[in-house]
Amino acid sequence: ELVSHLETLGALPRAGVVADIGVGTGLSAEPFLAAGHRVIGVEPNAPMRAAGVEYLARFSTYEARDGTAEATGLEPGSVDLVIAGQAFHWFDHDKALPEIARVLRPGGHLALVWNQRDERIPWVRRLGRIIGTQEQLRDPAEVLVASKLFGFVDQKSFKTWQDVNRAT
Repeated sequence: ELVSHLETLGALPRAGVVADIGVGTGLSAEPFLAAGHRVIGVEPNAPMRAAGVEYLARFSTYEARDGTAEATGLEPGSVDLVIAGQAFHWFDHDKALPEIARVLRPGGHLALVWNQRDERIPWVRRLGRIIGTQEQLRDPAEVLVASKLFGFVDQKSFKTWQDVNRAT
């Protein structure tokens, strides 16, 4: 749904180039690759980067690079879309946002993606009390608007389900 939404908005052209910053094991890159986009995964942690390369080996349009949000190693204006899945809170925003703006093509977009538990569900709320709630999360739109490097900020939510049992 996210990929389709970004394509519909015009944030991602057909066969676009996506930089997934903080790509980790590659889960956030997979739907973009499956939709025919080229993804450059930027990850500073070598074991995570290797896990991503292994996980995404079936996609010839995936490239992994050692780098950080603050120093991606990407060429200026080289990507259509930058995504950060579950990673934006790790970034030094004062350095990362100018770097992201630098690597985006004119008219490029930034998509910040994360999962949040639906704590309206009683057992999920109880789980949140045990492992920590997500109420302390700061709205990343504030950071983007304050930076003056990015324009209009849109927010969209998608529902997803994850099977959880006592062991998991």
